[in-house]
Amino acid sequence: MYRLAIKFKNARLEALAFQAIKSSLSESNILDEAFSRFTAQYPDIRKMELELLLKFRSASEVSNRLEKVLESVSRGERPYALAMLHAFLASLTRQEAGGTQ
Repeated sequence: MYRLAIKFKNARLEALAFQAIKSSLSESNILDEAFSRFTAQYPDIRKMELELLLKFRSASEVSNRLEKVLESVSRGERPYALAMLHAFLASLTRQEAGGTQ
């Protein structure tokens, strides 16, 4: 739906689809979604999913799988996810420098 809204430049449908995507994200699926081909194509989706990934990163469902996902990106198995990896690491670095979580 989001792709269709973008293709037809339908702002209302885009907003509705964006909210539907956001509401469907959870600790159990954020890694798969954040590092997906779909997310790599849409900067607004990537930004929103990055915020949720940072929020959920301490949850056991995320922290237990995070290393494997990051390794797969580093090995080139998910080349489309490099921008998310960079954004994630940059956000963590900024948070550490600022003393926030």
